[in-house]
Amino acid sequence: MTAVLDLSVNDGVPTITFDAMPFWEGAQKAPGVRRSYPFALTVGNDGLIRQVSSEPIIAEVVSAYGLDEYNFITPPPGASAWANALGERSVTAVKNAIGGMRPENILEIGGGSTWVASRLRALYQPKSYVLVDPSARDSAEGVEVVRDYFPNPQLAGRRFDLVLGFSVLEHVPDPLDFLRNIRGQLAEGGKVVLIYPDCEAQLRRGDLNALLHEHLSYFTATSSGCTASLAGFDVVSLHSGNDLFTLVLEAGSGNLVTSQAGGESELLLQSAAMYRNLLTNTADKIRRCLQRGELVAFHGATQGLNSFLALTGLGSHSGIRLYDGDVSKEGLYLPACTTPIRVSTDASYAQNSLLVISAMSFYDQIRQFAIEKGGFDPSRLLPLGGCSP
Repeated sequence: MTAVLDLSVNDGVPTITFDAMPFWEGAQKAPGVRRSYPFALTVGNDGLIRQVSSEPIIAEVVSAYGLDEYNFITPPPGASAWANALGERSVTAVKNAIGGMRPENILEIGGGSTWVASRLRALYQPKSYVLVDPSARDSAEGVEVVRDYFPNPQLAGRRFDLVLGFSVLEHVPDPLDFLRNIRGQLAEGGKVVLIYPDCEAQLRRGDLNALLHEHLSYFTATSSGCTASLAGFDVVSLHSGNDLFTLVLEAGSGNLVTSQAGGESELLLQSAAMYRNLLTNTADKIRRCLQRGELVAFHGATQGLNSFLALTGLGSHSGIRLYDGDVSKEGLYLPACTTPIRVSTDASYAQNSLLVISAMSFYDQIRQFAIEKGGFDPSRLLPLGGCSP
C-alpha cells in the first residue's frame, strides 16, 4: 500500500484524507491486512474534529460493538496484565476525581468488561452498579450488565450519582447528545468521570496512533470544555496524561459557549504537515538504515505502527523487528508486518541499530527503558511522528 494523503480547504475548513488506512482489529496469529478503508478528518459545525469517512463505514463501525466476534481495538481489563494495569489506572482516576464521595448508584458506560466495576464495587459498596456496553461479554457479582448501547430504555427513570465513561466518548456518533443523555440521568449532586483520548498533542506531532476508524470524534482541551458546557455541565477538572483526558463534570447552568472551530482548523492543518513529514522524511530515515543492512526495531506494537508499516510498505522488510511490553502480544503479528512481536525484555532488543519509538503516548518511559535497559545511545532513538514529542 502506498500512502496518499490529501489536504483540501473549503470556506476555511480543512479536511485531511488518507485514500486507504488499515481497519484495526488488533494483533493476530498471522500477518495480513484484511480490510482497508478511506479515512478523513474535518472540523464539524460544532467545532469538533470529526471523522467523515463514508456513512456505510461509520455505520459498520458502530454496529460492530454488539457482535460476538467484535475484536477490541485495545483488550479490556481482565484480558492481560497490561490491560489490568490500564484498568487500575482508571480506578485510580475515579478515586482521585470523586475524593471522599460515597456513590450509592453507579452507571458505567463502556469499559469492555466488568473488571473495573468489580474493583469499584469493592471500594465503594454501592447499592447498585450498572454496566452498559454492547461489547461486554463477562459478568460479575453485584454488577447489572446491559449488553446494549447508551442511552437505553432499560434505564428509563433511573438516576445515578456517579456516571463513568471509559474510552467511549470518542466512539459515539453524537458526543453532545450522548452527554445530554448522561445529564438527564445524573442525580442531584452527582458527578461524571470520563476518560478518553487527548488528541491535540498526537495530531500536532503527526502520531498515527490517534487515527482509528472506530474513533469518530477527536477532542482537545478546548473542544472538551465547549461540548461539556453545551450539554449542561460545569467542568470540575480536566487532566491529561499519556494522551488520555480525565474529565470530571457536575451539572451546571448549561450556558452556551462560543465554538472554537478556528483553533481546531489550525490543528488539522498542522497535523497534515506532520503526517506528510512522517510518511516521507521519517520513513526515508528508516529505509536508509535498512538499505545499509542495519536492523531497525520498533518499540510499541500499536495500531499506529501498523498503519505506518502499511502506508509506507515497510512491513515486509526482513530487517524490521517489533517489540512490546505487553507479554500477551508475544508471537503475534501486526497485520501489516511479517515479523512476529517480541517482548521488550528479549535479548535481541539491544542488538538493533535504530530503535523507533512507536508507542508515542509512552515516549518518555520507552526512551528511558531503551537507554537504561537496552543500552541505546539517544542518537539511535527515533520517534515515530512528523516531529519530536
